[in-house]
Amino acid sequence: MSDWAVPNPGAGGASDSRQSTGQSTHTSDEIRDAINSLSAAEIEKLTRYARWHSNDCAGSWDHEDLLQESVRATIEGRRNWPRTVSFAIHLLGCIRSTASAWRKRWRQHAEITDAIENSSMPPDQGRLVAAHIIDKTAGLLIADCAAIAILEALMDGELPRETIRRLRVTQKAYDATRKRIRRQLVKSIESLQGGHHVQ
Repeated sequence: MSDWAVPNPGAGGASDSRQSTGQSTHTSDEIRDAINSLSAAEIEKLTRYARWHSNDCAGSWDHEDLLQESVRATIEGRRNWPRTVSFAIHLLGCIRSTASAWRKRWRQHAEITDAIENSSMPPDQGRLVAAHIIDKTAGLLIADCAAIAILEALMDGELPRETIRRLRVTQKAYDATRKRIRRQLVKSIESLQGGHHVQ
């Protein structure tokens, strides 16, 4: 289970730092023990289930993201794990609900993110909105040189194959970077909406 990156909230018991929902009956240590106790068959089932659900997440989150978020949410207390169900069954439910929430979140912003990536925002308020979002996204990606380079290429209307050739990156690396950009685009849109920049 070492591939599932989760935060270390410290020891369980009185020093347990999870954000309790008021219903949790497991400590962080118990959850970590459960993670380490998952069998190979259970891990395979969870991975297959997460991969299936990630296929409908707009290509921006993969199965590993779903698995990690499910574990992280449980440790932090955002997802309650009842003692009446096994940990594997609990994670299956987390994966399903997380994927559903992500799909809903993505649909809310798909039109504008697609427009930005395709450089098709109209020369009016839409372009001003896009400029705010792009600036915000660039700031979030400031330490990610590859993402900044690809974001600039997208804004210039450069075709993916041209960017791949110019930057000398593989298709896999390019696709992974596009995923990182899209995640930050969503964050930027939500942040600007909160500040009333996006109508």
